[in-house]
Amino acid sequence: MSNTTAAPAAQPAQPPARKGSDWLTSWNPEDPATWDSKRAWRTLAITTFNLTLAFIAWYLASALAPNLKNLGFNLSSGQLYWLIAMPGLAGGTLRLIWTFLPPIIGTRKLVTITTALFLLPLIGWGLAVQSPTTPYWVLLLLGVLSGIGGGAFSGFMPSTSYFFPKAKQGTALGLQAGIGNFGVSIVQFVTPWIVGFALLGGLFGAAETYKDAAKKITKEVWYQNAGFIWVPFVIIGVILAWMLLRSVPVQARGVRDQLDIFKEKHTWIMTLLYVITFGTFSGFAAVFGLLIKNTYGSAVFGAAGIDPLKWVFWGALVGSFARIIAGPIADRIGGGTDPDAEQDGKREGHRRSPPRIRAAFASATPQPMRCASSQRAYPTLRTLAMSASVDANWACCRKRAACSSVVGLGYA
Repeated sequence: MSNTTAAPAAQPAQPPARKGSDWLTSWNPEDPATWDSKRAWRTLAITTFNLTLAFIAWYLASALAPNLKNLGFNLSSGQLYWLIAMPGLAGGTLRLIWTFLPPIIGTRKLVTITTALFLLPLIGWGLAVQSPTTPYWVLLLLGVLSGIGGGAFSGFMPSTSYFFPKAKQGTALGLQAGIGNFGVSIVQFVTPWIVGFALLGGLFGAAETYKDAAKKITKEVWYQNAGFIWVPFVIIGVILAWMLLRSVPVQARGVRDQLDIFKEKHTWIMTLLYVITFGTFSGFAAVFGLLIKNTYGSAVFGAAGIDPLKWVFWGALVGSFARIIAGPIADRIGGGTDPDAEQDGKREGHRRSPPRIRAAFASATPQPMRCASSQRAYPTLRTLAMSASVDANWACCRKRAACSSVVGLGYA
């Protein structure tokens, strides 16, 4: 009879110890006895505040572009559409980079450095809009820099998820994504108000002249305020992130090691869902102002034309609320069920919206209620789209160590 004993089972690899004040010595959110919920929720609050600023920087161009021609910029409609497309194209590309950063540099450095980078597009747009002679390539470059706000998403979300147990990740990430998305409607809502007066006695520059010949309007405006107003908030966000955030010592996988996500079928399924869900949200949210102006504006209906910035923020506003609601739902029913309901809403929105836009072109008046109904059809479909899919994506990713990579690829 053999006296040999079975070898002990191999233990899972533990994350290496990290040195410096950035890193916590240990962290296990799945253990209720040791989980520091106060730190987790504080981290969520700070990263969500900064994520809201990310969306503001990302969508600033969508609030400026519809009225650039009124400020004297000699730009064609095609150039304006490309201008508001650049932040989305850049944001999607940058998300493929930001997705690898959370386990490598940690939450504290990631959020602090990324938030500081928001100053580039905010200050840049504030300077550029003051002169109609600003070259078009400069405006496109600012659009690319605005994409930093989009890239931040795929870094902020995974780095925040490290602090929460799996049972609460849907709620936490739904709150972060939903509240962060409010940045889109905030910048689109605040811009037409904040440009109407000089900040600090004109400290940030002289007034520009806004002209609308069809409505016989000529007035002084300060469009630089749309970018400069957020600079103090970004500085506050940088200070909060550096002073109060810490990083969880997770197992850092190099870029090459994480490329195995391309062999996982769920990567491609979730990527496809995100193309038709978050892609719908981000694309329509950016283009709506220009679309409304070209469909219902004074160039089409003369003095009866509609100011696009009075309507454009509604879509993202509804979407953000829906995303907050969907997080706890995903925690309760799982990630696989949510997208079914989302796709039904999306198909219905696509079915109803185009006929309303075609009817607008055939109408002798802009018909604000028709504008409002078509404006709300799109947000309804895209809100359910992105909100449900965020949590469905995480439900899938919880099966894998490289969840941040899947999220980043899907968002991009």
